Amino acid sequence: MFKCGENVECVYAEADLGAIPVPGTFKAQSETGLPHDVVVSAWRKDRLILDFSRRGSYTFVRAPVSYNETVSAPGKVSFHGSFSQARIDRDYIYLVQIWLWQSGDRWVAYYVRRNAKCGSTNDFVFASGYEGKPRRGQIYFTSATGDQKIEEFQITVPAAAADHIDAQIFYNGRPLEGATLKRGSILHSPIYESAPNTDFEVTTDWLKTVSMGYFMSWKAECPGNQGRASSS
Repeated sequence: MFKCGENVECVYAEADLGAIPVPGTFKAQSETGLPHDVVVSAWRKDRLILDFSRRGSYTFVRAPVSYNETVSAPGKVSFHGSFSQARIDRDYIYLVQIWLWQSGDRWVAYYVRRNAKCGSTNDFVFASGYEGKPRRGQIYFTSATGDQKIEEFQITVPAAAADHIDAQIFYNGRPLEGATLKRGSILHSPIYESAPNTDFEVTTDWLKTVSMGYFMSWKAECPGNQGRASSS
């Protein structure tokens, strides 16, 4: 997906490269219209060049999401990382995952709770933003949008380099289920993991911006209690 002009937000095309070597040529199908040839004319670890017939040549560079930070102070926000649990019941897998940041007594998390049939591919998995506040030795999280969201959760305060955290999920004010979230991702997101950490407001504003329209794809592979995922 790439931006193609000031008056057009973006376009995209899909292709299965299979065994096609790169540099090389492959045929891509756009959302509308006929398939067209795309030429990978150059390929390096950090960049590639795509040549489109009738549209010219474009260079794509591997880089973090650009963000113009105005704060030059050392990082004031700690990214605790991601914590997840995949529980299997018969032929369904139940996923809970959070990405977690802290600045003093202020907390923000991006949270996913989904279930899927084993072996299925689930597109458009969306993480919701939550703000956390200390409460009786726990951190209690409510929706960061200010909406009356009926799902909330609390976690134990994670120790440095903790390998897991205990969580309790609430639905409409009542306990729904407990979870033990282990350090590590089932849904992988380089977007969330590259958030700036100079200031809490900068971090939360950045996360809100990049989360708009950002979805992940989850391949619900159940054997061994593992689910693999990719981001898109």
